[in-house]
Amino acid sequence: MKLKHFFFIVTILLFTACSSSKQSVTNENSYQSTLNQTKLKGDKLRDAIVNEALKWKGVKYKSGGESRKGIDCSGLTMTVYNKVAGYKLPRNSAAQQKHLKSISKKKLKKGDLIFFSIKSKKVNHVGLYIGNGKMIHASKSRGVAIDNISDKYYVKHYHSSGRVKALF
Repeated sequence: MKLKHFFFIVTILLFTACSSSKQSVTNENSYQSTLNQTKLKGDKLRDAIVNEALKWKGVKYKSGGESRKGIDCSGLTMTVYNKVAGYKLPRNSAAQQKHLKSISKKKLKKGDLIFFSIKSKKVNHVGLYIGNGKMIHASKSRGVAIDNISDKYYVKHYHSSGRVKALF
């Protein structure tokens, strides 16, 4: 009798241990469901997003990182948007690009995202536009840094630009 109880408890524990409390995201609406009711709107929200991103300048690069100990490009954009606006962007740059409203480079405003294809035809890098032709992004060689989007390197690898439609 005790052996049956033991196997029953072990079986229950195995099944519950394998379940996850995190829900997988299956569509765009589930990203938007994390949107907090921020009091900031328009240019004030854009400025707050840029100001938060600038606080990350100098943080070292870490693939998959999402903290001040190390962060990558999509982790930076995801973290900034979540902290300032309560908006959860997808975790990688290609998914972020597909998630946003496409805009032309000429229509960039502070807080918009800029996507690049480096050594590939697919989007694999993202930066956050901070105004005056500059972006902040997580560089593998320099960590979180500011660069001019008209630099030859970024012009060559530019893919697209996007805006979070739910916020702007």
